[in-house]
Amino acid sequence: MAQEVESPVGSVAVTWAAVGSTPVVGGDASGLARIRLTRKALLKQLALRLSGTYDQSVGAEVQATEGNPVLIVNIQLDVNGRKIRLVGGGGVLFEANRLVNQGAGPKIDPVVGVATGKLFSSTLYYDMGEFDAIEDHVRDFTYLDLANFDNVFLEVQFGPFNRYVSGNTQANMSATLVVEELDILGIRRLPQAHFEIRKVQVASLVNAQTDAALDLVRRKTVTRGLMLRFGALSALPITTGNASLTQVQVKGTLNQGTTQDIKQKMPIAAYQQTVGVGRNGISLLAGYLLMDFVHNRKASGKIVGENYTDLRLLFDNTALAGGSLEVYQLVTAR
Repeated sequence: MAQEVESPVGSVAVTWAAVGSTPVVGGDASGLARIRLTRKALLKQLALRLSGTYDQSVGAEVQATEGNPVLIVNIQLDVNGRKIRLVGGGGVLFEANRLVNQGAGPKIDPVVGVATGKLFSSTLYYDMGEFDAIEDHVRDFTYLDLANFDNVFLEVQFGPFNRYVSGNTQANMSATLVVEELDILGIRRLPQAHFEIRKVQVASLVNAQTDAALDLVRRKTVTRGLMLRFGALSALPITTGNASLTQVQVKGTLNQGTTQDIKQKMPIAAYQQTVGVGRNGISLLAGYLLMDFVHNRKASGKIVGENYTDLRLLFDNTALAGGSLEVYQLVTAR
């Protein structure tokens, strides 16, 4: 009989010498935390628990819209030298967790203003399952069998502290990342498919556009939906959410030549308002949008990329100084 076992994996210390510098992580000056996974079991989930402090010496800082998860730039696994299970940054994973768990996860950001030892923390659930599929055989199909690989490393890339808070008036910035593993014992998984929240496009929102088109990934992928992240994403601190993105649409052309409106062109409010259906009425953080192809959370609505000669996101936007749009594709890939 299969058994679920939760166990610690390891931890790393993160320190920032200055707000604009890449941190030192476990002695690595590149800001990369690299933690080896040693159990030869079926990996269901990793919990990434980030906690830290900083001093605010003058005035009131401005915090990033996404809070402290934005300190994490990228999360992925390295298996035998191959990068898999890409899920974007900490803010993206936090919003994906909000959808899957039908509510916001654990996160604490301090009150702004002068103080020492200001505490921040968050927990990100890096799940190996296929998003929030309701069918067990679909959700469980992408659990990662660690016995298939000789070397498996969790890689977490951290960015400068001013992604999170503004100015140069912060000091003594440090954090600890603790990782815990949830395994299923006694089950093997072969062949292996990988669920990812893959960043596939970045577009400028600086100039107003109508029906601007971005190609989506088709080769060897099955797509559950799209997650859009938009705002002043190059600002310091990072700001998501604005009125720049106005309407979105997904179109595709099947191999036999038929064009489909996979998602009708509608104001973003239409998609923002429907995301809570079946999820306790939750809403995503301002600056995030889910275009879900599978409202009943069953496999039948997913898009098989190789059935299409083209697959595109189209969008309208007004001009936003420094604005940009990131497109994440929720895919199962071989």
